[in-house]
Amino acid sequence: GTTTTSTRFRRSDDEVLSNARRQQWGNMSDPAREQFYWRDPSTPYEEQAAVPAGGRDEGGKVLEPPENFLLMLLYPYRVDYLRLGDNFRQIDEVEGDVW
Repeated sequence: GTTTTSTRFRRSDDEVLSNARRQQWGNMSDPAREQFYWRDPSTPYEEQAAVPAGGRDEGGKVLEPPENFLLMLLYPYRVDYLRLGDNFRQIDEVEGDVW
């Protein structure tokens, strides 16, 4: 398949993607948002600035998504569905715009 990505630094001409990225960021739990502010674990240790609690500012408003938060949309051209409970398998492929 193919993918489309949207980040703050790779501005999309499509405002819908930018809005969807902000919406997904806001829908995440506070602890999940905090993880995007952690330092890269592969870098040598340095004192880290305080991580914004819950990814929120002092007033409790959700901050804008950081540059390392990516919204990726996947457009598959083939899906191989396997349900192990009853060993059912179904393969679907796109032909033009039709599944």
